Amino acid sequence: RVASLEQQQQQQQQQEAVIAGGQQQQQQQQSGAAAALPPGPVKADSLSVLLSQALRSGDRVLLEQCLGVANERVIANSVKRLVPLDAALLLRAAVERLQSRPVRGQQMAGWIHAVLLHHTAYLMAAPGAAPVMSSLYSIIEARLSVQRQLLSLAGRLELLLAQAGGQQAG
Repeated sequence: RVASLEQQQQQQQQQEAVIAGGQQQQQQQQSGAAAALPPGPVKADSLSVLLSQALRSGDRVLLEQCLGVANERVIANSVKRLVPLDAALLLRAAVERLQSRPVRGQQMAGWIHAVLLHHTAYLMAAPGAAPVMSSLYSIIEARLSVQRQLLSLAGRLELLLAQAGGQQAG
């Protein structure tokens, strides 16, 4: 009994040593991987994997981080590498954000443009994309009508200021 008890203790100590060694090796690998990365932000030419994860899991924070990228090349590469279903989900998310916060128009326009450019065939064939496309069309039309009115107003103000400047000089 004493001999078998000692053997069990030795086996347990060996297992603990193996586990501890594995943990140390894992920590060394993690610190080595972190040391291999250059200091500063990680650079990539595509966010397609992150976008897919964010869209499929409904992770709004990760999606916002991805949509915050404004580099046209990164946007184009990311959207180009998405599967068509994810591209449709991205279009829906971008249009929803554009509708809820029109101030983000310039930011969302790059993403929407890339999706339409690279995935038009799928979007035209997918029945679920029609309401999103219709919503996008109405948003654009509303903005254009406001722009026309603002341009007209700006022209009238410019004319008024020119007349006022002419009267002061004369």
